[in-house]
Amino acid sequence: MLEQPYRVATSDAPQMVIKNVQALRGIAALLVVLFHMGDVQGLERRYISPELDLTQVFGWFGWAGVDLFFVISGFIMVVTTWNQFAKPRAGIRFFLRRLVRVYPAYWLVLVPVFVVYVIRPDFVNAHGTRPDVLASFLLLPQAGDPLLLVSWSLVFEMEFYLVFAIALLLPRRFLPYVVGAWVLAIVVAANLVSFTANPYGTLLGSWLSLEFIFGMIVGALTMSNALRRPVTALAAGTLVLGAAFVAMASPLHVEFPVWAQIAGIALPFAVLLYGAVGVERLRSWQAPSALVLLGDASYAIYLWHVPVLSAFGRCVELLHLHGAAAHAVVDLLFVAAVMLVGIAVYRYLERPLTRALNRRIGSVDGATPPLAVSRLEAAPDAPAPERPAASVPHA
Repeated sequence: MLEQPYRVATSDAPQMVIKNVQALRGIAALLVVLFHMGDVQGLERRYISPELDLTQVFGWFGWAGVDLFFVISGFIMVVTTWNQFAKPRAGIRFFLRRLVRVYPAYWLVLVPVFVVYVIRPDFVNAHGTRPDVLASFLLLPQAGDPLLLVSWSLVFEMEFYLVFAIALLLPRRFLPYVVGAWVLAIVVAANLVSFTANPYGTLLGSWLSLEFIFGMIVGALTMSNALRRPVTALAAGTLVLGAAFVAMASPLHVEFPVWAQIAGIALPFAVLLYGAVGVERLRSWQAPSALVLLGDASYAIYLWHVPVLSAFGRCVELLHLHGAAAHAVVDLLFVAAVMLVGIAVYRYLERPLTRALNRRIGSVDGATPPLAVSRLEAAPDAPAPERPAASVPHA
């Protein structure tokens, strides 16, 4: 399937694909924000009122936004490099572009968090574990929680980028074999490595890596012009995800083990992505521009939302607000503050910085990839915990 010949997209196809992908990114970012507000240790309960928790429902399934980010990441890597396999230095240049995309924007938020950590360690990371500062800055696996809690997912992203950079060294027809070797490594590591003793084994043996592969398959289908019945796929993905979310948020509070998270959450997200791309390419159905904007800024929103919510929450805490109306207004202000900060950081810091650094690296082979790489690479597509247990750091 992944090695089928493809036809170059038409000149208007990139924009048809990009908007819905970006919109899904925006939805993923919003889910993660609401998760960190409504979780059992969330910001709403901590800073406003533990009795009236209006976002509690998102604490049960908002973590799934990360699964969507991982699926989208696999999709984007395939469609933006479809013509680059086996070209000179393609793997190296791809990896350099991802380093430029991930690290500078990440360090923009990590440096002030580190300063706060040095002055007031109790303000950073509610888990109480001592983070490995060097590993946190380099996005390396560590036994405990990183300095910026949500950066755990970026460690998975870097693993995926490394595997994909290796795949780019070979002709595209070998991509299924590289993926197969990766799956085999996951299976072996998952069964042989002691997770408590070896964080690298934990990373390599995590079934969450399969979510990137789901996205890669959707990307290959897209570039092979193999999109069929997208409306059915869109409806099916939405219905299955809706049922899963209802089950998790119901009084039964169904919890998904990792394998069920892959099958019941990530796989339907891949079907949803397939449908979203298909309805735009084949039927010109496009998502609202507001969601597209959130998708553009999703990386900044993801990185900054916990520090912003924490700072905003500490201010609100001093007001001693009471009543459902005040509570609801503050919740809306929480979300609005995160979105506005994320959009501002994206427009005035992240995007100019990334463009300037990318100009130094140059494009992969001097040509524009088949699907508008500049917009599709608006975020490294990753964003919260491997399990809903990700409690919220103080900053």
